[in-house]
Amino acid sequence: MQLREEVNTAFEHLIELAERTMESLKQEVRDATDREDYNEVQRLGRRLEVIQNFIVEIKDLQGKWGRIWTDKELLNERKISFTRGDATLRQILEVTKLMWYEGRNYTSAVNEVAERLGIKRTSVLDKTTRRIGLRTTEEFRKLLQDRSGFIRFLVRKFPHQRNLIETELLP
Repeated sequence: MQLREEVNTAFEHLIELAERTMESLKQEVRDATDREDYNEVQRLGRRLEVIQNFIVEIKDLQGKWGRIWTDKELLNERKISFTRGDATLRQILEVTKLMWYEGRNYTSAVNEVAERLGIKRTSVLDKTTRRIGLRTTEEFRKLLQDRSGFIRFLVRKFPHQRNLIETELLP
């Protein structure tokens, strides 16, 4: 949450700075108009337009940033972890948890993970087979039948993620 607030604050500061710059330019336009320096008025008018466009772009980016955070929070509520491990391990862990702890079958678990992540189910199928050295989904299903054996298998494949694997899969 802290990063989100810091980024929003940075956007607000950028917008505030641009708006102050715009107000200053408007005053310069008024002064140039009073002096009847129309070349300067045109030059300043172009600068004003650039600043206005900048503000619109920054507000658009701020809105996109907010939507990204909202989407991430929604996915986190659905129990997908985006902060630890690589995509292969994350998807394997999610499929496994759905099967072990929610009683889903393999196909249902793969479909749900794919839907949550907004990816094709074939990507999840690939992560649970080929990416970890298995030839078929049946091999993956058989591995899942021995929980401690499966955890050892994953730790061998992802030794740097031992803590994550154990935290996610051990009761």
